[in-house]
Amino acid sequence: MELCQEETLRAKLDFVKLERDEAYKILKQILSALSYLHNKNIMHGDLSPSNIFLDKDNNIKLADFGLANFIGEDVTMMSNLGARPYGSPGLPCKPNPKLDLYAMGIIFFKLLQFFTSAAPGSQRVFAMQDLREKQEFPPNFPDSERDLIVRLMKEEPSERLDLEEVINELEMLSSAEMK
Repeated sequence: MELCQEETLRAKLDFVKLERDEAYKILKQILSALSYLHNKNIMHGDLSPSNIFLDKDNNIKLADFGLANFIGEDVTMMSNLGARPYGSPGLPCKPNPKLDLYAMGIIFFKLLQFFTSAAPGSQRVFAMQDLREKQEFPPNFPDSERDLIVRLMKEEPSERLDLEEVINELEMLSSAEMK
Protein backbone atom coordinates (compact mmCIF):
# COMPACT_ATOMS: atom_id res chain seq x y z
CA MET A 1 0.00 0.00 0.00
CA GLU A 2 1.19 3.49 -0.77
CA LEU A 3 0.37 6.73 1.02
CA CYS A 4 -0.73 9.51 -1.35
CA GLN A 5 0.07 12.83 0.26
CA GLU A 6 -0.59 15.13 -2.64
CA GLU A 7 -3.98 16.11 -4.04
CA THR A 8 -6.74 14.41 -5.97
CA LEU A 9 -7.34 15.15 -9.61
CA ARG A 10 -10.62 16.76 -8.59
CA ALA A 11 -8.87 19.19 -6.24
CA LYS A 12 -6.37 20.09 -8.93
CA LEU A 13 -9.07 20.65 -11.56
CA ASP A 14 -10.98 22.89 -9.16
CA PHE A 15 -8.19 25.43 -9.29
CA VAL A 16 -6.04 24.79 -12.35
CA LYS A 17 -6.81 24.65 -16.05
CA LEU A 18 -4.40 22.04 -17.34
CA GLU A 19 -2.34 22.53 -20.45
CA ARG A 20 -3.33 20.09 -23.16
CA ASP A 21 -0.08 18.10 -22.97
CA GLU A 22 -0.48 17.69 -19.19
CA ALA A 23 -4.09 16.55 -19.66
CA TYR A 24 -2.94 13.96 -22.19
CA LYS A 25 -0.19 12.75 -19.84
CA ILE A 26 -2.73 12.21 -17.06
CA LEU A 27 -5.21 10.53 -19.42
CA LYS A 28 -2.58 8.11 -20.68
CA GLN A 29 -1.66 7.17 -17.12
CA ILE A 30 -5.30 6.56 -16.17
CA LEU A 31 -5.75 4.41 -19.28
CA SER A 32 -2.58 2.48 -18.43
CA ALA A 33 -3.88 1.82 -14.90
CA LEU A 34 -7.25 0.72 -16.30
CA SER A 35 -5.50 -1.54 -18.80
CA TYR A 36 -3.63 -3.20 -15.93
CA LEU A 37 -6.87 -3.70 -13.97
CA HIS A 38 -8.86 -4.94 -16.95
CA ASN A 39 -6.09 -7.37 -17.90
CA LYS A 40 -6.46 -8.79 -14.37
CA ASN A 41 -10.25 -9.00 -15.01
CA ILE A 42 -11.00 -6.23 -12.53
CA MET A 43 -13.40 -3.37 -13.18
CA HIS A 44 -12.86 -0.28 -10.99
CA GLY A 45 -16.53 0.68 -10.88
CA ASP A 46 -16.11 4.12 -9.29
CA LEU A 47 -13.69 6.00 -11.52
CA SER A 48 -13.83 9.76 -10.93
CA PRO A 49 -11.38 12.63 -10.36
CA SER A 50 -11.99 12.23 -6.61
CA ASN A 51 -10.58 8.70 -6.79
CA ILE A 52 -7.46 9.63 -8.74
CA PHE A 53 -4.54 10.94 -6.69
CA LEU A 54 -1.59 12.89 -8.05
CA ASP A 55 1.96 12.91 -6.72
CA LYS A 56 4.23 15.95 -6.91
CA ASP A 57 5.13 15.07 -10.53
CA ASN A 58 1.46 14.65 -11.54
CA ASN A 59 1.72 10.86 -11.71
CA ILE A 60 -1.61 9.23 -10.96
CA LYS A 61 -2.64 6.60 -8.43
CA LEU A 62 -6.11 5.07 -8.61
CA ALA A 63 -7.93 4.79 -5.29
CA ASP A 64 -11.23 3.62 -3.80
CA PHE A 65 -11.80 0.10 -5.04
CA GLY A 66 -14.91 -0.35 -2.89
CA LEU A 67 -17.11 -0.92 -5.96
CA ALA A 68 -14.59 -2.97 -7.93
CA ASN A 69 -15.80 -6.26 -9.37
CA PHE A 70 -14.35 -9.09 -11.36
CA ILE A 71 -15.26 -8.68 -15.02
CA GLY A 72 -17.94 -11.15 -16.05
CA GLU A 73 -18.57 -12.15 -12.43
CA ASP A 74 -21.93 -13.79 -11.91
CA VAL A 75 -23.44 -10.76 -10.22
CA THR A 76 -25.68 -8.13 -11.69
CA MET A 77 -24.86 -4.51 -11.10
CA MET A 78 -28.24 -2.90 -10.59
CA SER A 79 -27.37 0.75 -10.11
CA ASN A 80 -24.63 3.32 -10.23
CA LEU A 81 -23.45 3.47 -6.67
CA GLY A 82 -20.37 5.43 -7.66
CA ALA A 83 -19.90 9.13 -8.04
CA ARG A 84 -22.42 10.90 -10.22
CA PRO A 85 -22.09 12.05 -12.96
CA TYR A 86 -19.40 9.45 -13.70
CA GLY A 87 -21.61 6.37 -13.31
CA SER A 88 -22.42 4.57 -16.52
CA PRO A 89 -25.90 4.16 -17.95
CA GLY A 90 -26.70 0.72 -19.30
CA LEU A 91 -27.40 -1.06 -16.02
CA PRO A 92 -28.40 -3.64 -14.91
CA CYS A 93 -25.60 -5.74 -16.33
CA LYS A 94 -22.70 -7.93 -15.31
CA PRO A 95 -19.43 -6.19 -14.42
CA ASN A 96 -18.05 -4.95 -17.72
CA PRO A 97 -14.86 -2.97 -18.46
CA LYS A 98 -16.84 -0.64 -20.71
CA LEU A 99 -18.58 0.75 -17.63
CA ASP A 100 -15.22 2.24 -16.60
CA LEU A 101 -14.81 3.72 -20.08
CA TYR A 102 -17.96 5.82 -19.72
CA ALA A 103 -16.35 7.52 -16.73
CA MET A 104 -13.19 8.03 -18.81
CA GLY A 105 -15.23 10.06 -21.31
CA ILE A 106 -16.34 12.44 -18.59
CA ILE A 107 -12.86 12.61 -17.07
CA PHE A 108 -11.43 13.41 -20.53
CA PHE A 109 -13.96 16.23 -20.88
CA LYS A 110 -13.10 17.62 -17.44
CA LEU A 111 -9.36 17.48 -18.15
CA LEU A 112 -9.91 19.54 -21.30
CA GLN A 113 -12.52 21.80 -19.76
CA PHE A 114 -12.38 25.47 -20.42
CA PHE A 115 -13.26 26.53 -16.88
CA THR A 116 -12.07 25.97 -13.31
CA SER A 117 -13.98 26.39 -10.08
CA ALA A 118 -13.46 30.13 -10.54
CA ALA A 119 -16.13 29.89 -13.25
CA PRO A 120 -19.71 30.30 -12.05
CA GLY A 121 -21.04 27.06 -10.56
CA SER A 122 -24.01 27.07 -12.90
CA GLN A 123 -21.68 27.11 -15.93
CA ARG A 124 -19.93 23.94 -14.73
CA VAL A 125 -23.18 22.22 -13.76
CA PHE A 126 -24.86 22.98 -17.09
CA ALA A 127 -21.80 21.90 -19.09
CA MET A 128 -21.74 18.53 -17.31
CA GLN A 129 -25.51 18.15 -17.60
CA ASP A 130 -25.40 18.92 -21.34
CA LEU A 131 -22.59 16.42 -21.78
CA ARG A 132 -24.39 13.58 -19.99
CA GLU A 133 -27.91 14.18 -21.23
CA LYS A 134 -27.47 15.57 -24.73
CA GLN A 135 -23.79 15.04 -25.49
CA GLU A 136 -23.51 18.74 -26.20
CA PHE A 137 -20.13 20.42 -25.87
CA PRO A 138 -18.97 24.00 -25.44
CA PRO A 139 -18.72 25.65 -28.88
CA ASN A 140 -14.92 25.85 -28.87
CA PHE A 141 -14.36 22.20 -27.92
CA PRO A 142 -12.07 20.44 -30.48
CA ASP A 143 -13.92 18.10 -32.87
CA SER A 144 -11.45 15.20 -32.67
CA GLU A 145 -11.62 15.11 -28.88
CA ARG A 146 -15.39 15.56 -28.94
CA ASP A 147 -15.67 12.52 -31.22
CA LEU A 148 -13.62 10.33 -28.87
CA ILE A 149 -15.63 11.42 -25.82
CA VAL A 150 -18.95 10.76 -27.59
CA ARG A 151 -17.81 7.24 -28.47
CA LEU A 152 -16.79 6.62 -24.85
CA MET A 153 -20.15 7.82 -23.57
CA LYS A 154 -22.50 5.78 -25.74
CA GLU A 155 -25.66 4.87 -23.82
CA GLU A 156 -25.23 1.16 -24.54
CA PRO A 157 -21.95 -0.23 -23.12
CA SER A 158 -21.49 -2.63 -26.07
CA GLU A 159 -21.34 0.38 -28.43
CA ARG A 160 -18.46 2.02 -26.57
CA LEU A 161 -14.88 1.80 -27.73
CA ASP A 162 -12.62 -0.91 -26.33
CA LEU A 163 -9.80 0.20 -24.07
CA GLU A 164 -7.13 -0.55 -26.70
CA GLU A 165 -9.02 1.56 -29.24
CA VAL A 166 -9.10 4.45 -26.77
CA ILE A 167 -5.38 4.14 -26.06
CA ASN A 168 -4.58 4.10 -29.80
CA GLU A 169 -6.82 7.07 -30.57
CA LEU A 170 -5.44 9.08 -27.69
CA GLU A 171 -1.92 8.36 -28.93
CA MET A 172 -2.88 9.64 -32.40
CA LEU A 173 -4.55 12.74 -30.94
CA SER A 174 -1.59 13.56 -28.72
CA SER A 175 0.84 13.02 -31.63
CA ALA A 176 -1.21 15.40 -33.77
CA GLU A 177 -1.25 17.87 -30.87
CA MET A 178 2.56 17.88 -30.71
CA LYS A 179 2.88 18.88 -34.38
